[in-house]
Amino acid sequence: MIISSDLESAFSYIKPSLVALQQVVDEMLRSLAIKCGGQFESSRIKPLESITAKIEKDAIKKPFKEIDDLLAATVVFSTRKQMKVFEEQITQFCEIVDRKTERGTDPEKFYYDDRHLILRL
Repeated sequence: MIISSDLESAFSYIKPSLVALQQVVDEMLRSLAIKCGGQFESSRIKPLESITAKIEKDAIKKPFKEIDDLLAATVVFSTRKQMKVFEEQITQFCEIVDRKTERGTDPEKFYYDDRHLILRL
């Protein structure tokens, strides 16, 4: 995989902002998860190599506008009720742009089958 110097430069430019955003979001999610009976696990900034792969796979022209998971986090709940309360509470801080639930039936494949929320601050 070849990473263009323009993409590398653009990523280097926005990464400090993503790190600052990650710190704020981590604290917000940690606090909200506890309030709703869940647990904040972790967050990550999408690595440059993954951004490049997504650009190549999906023919993305403006990756920092079109890729919706530059910052991702995992929050775990024991019940759907806790998740529902979390979803209601999170809208005080951001917009739920999309809800994704991947359910597979092939017994030979592993499917991560919990809800994914795409949020916009």
